[in-house]
Amino acid sequence: MDPEPFVPEGVASHPTWFRLDDQLAWYNRKSGWNQRWYKRLRLAQLFLSAAIPFFSLGGPDGFWSRLVPGLLGGIVATFEGIQQLYQFGDRWFEYRATAEALTHEKFLFLAGSGPYRDLPPGSALPLLAERVEETVSQEHSRWVQTKPSEEKEPAPAAAGN
Repeated sequence: MDPEPFVPEGVASHPTWFRLDDQLAWYNRKSGWNQRWYKRLRLAQLFLSAAIPFFSLGGPDGFWSRLVPGLLGGIVATFEGIQQLYQFGDRWFEYRATAEALTHEKFLFLAGSGPYRDLPPGSALPLLAERVEETVSQEHSRWVQTKPSEEKEPAPAAAGN
């Protein structure tokens, strides 16, 4: 793993830096988790799908030529349903993009470039905080927009209110 760049003491102990590191670690971890599940499901679907024609050659009316391909097809369909429900591929890409945006922001700040050019630390840290929160908020907004509408609706008020 690459060594971390030097972070000045006043910056390293600032709440903004803790927030940036916390969010960056979360998005990296969740991106990797979703990537692993996406690839596992896709590989399983690929191998199971490829096995269906093999087992269907078991004979014109054989047990294996009827039952096993049907079971394999059902498992493939179930895995696709799980992927559609949890959106592992989409979340992998979204979380990876957010982690990369946060990393980009971190290194712009440490290099004193981009929007942080010529700013004293007292001005640069609040700007970093705003930009980190903006990045995280954008990802959160995308997540809210993709949730099914029935999950977004508030619970009905209790009777008698």
